[in-house]
Amino acid sequence: RNKRMEANKEIELTGLQDTIDSAHEDGKIPFFFDTTGNAERFLTYTASVIDIAKHQVGIQLGATTVDDVKEDIRLRFKGAMAYGKTLVFFLDKLAGNFKSDYFDPDYCPEEIFDPVAIRDAEVYMKCVREEENVDNFGGKGNFMMKDEFKVIVVSTRDLDDEDNGQFEERMPMDHMRIIRIV
Repeated sequence: RNKRMEANKEIELTGLQDTIDSAHEDGKIPFFFDTTGNAERFLTYTASVIDIAKHQVGIQLGATTVDDVKEDIRLRFKGAMAYGKTLVFFLDKLAGNFKSDYFDPDYCPEEIFDPVAIRDAEVYMKCVREEENVDNFGGKGNFMMKDEFKVIVVSTRDLDDEDNGQFEERMPMDHMRIIRIV
């Protein structure tokens, strides 16, 4: 069994925000295995949720393209940075094709899964277009990531799923903290 897929801790949904905050303080990205199936709905009210699973199905069905998905990720990333929100990569039961499809320094930098590296303006500003480079008061050239900006990953797979090795193949896991929501 893949050692990395063992939960570092188990929490209830009510402990979600504290767990997100403490993971980020430790330089970790919380990767939640949600056994309740309610985390995504819970997060919709406070966070910016990217439904990667829905996007991937859309790509397979020809309803959307990889480029469209990358632009959606970029826009939500930019919005979450500007307003200090949590950016949620919701995978549902799939593994996100980050390494093969989505990683691109101008849309979704690989550093997005490293809470320290992503704070480097040289990294995140590549995802902000010239006309978007304003602060929240319209000040040109003053775009800044708010300190409250955070990234999390939510999966509804079981921690024991034999396909969980896919996560490591498709996205960098070295800064992830595995947490089970029960």
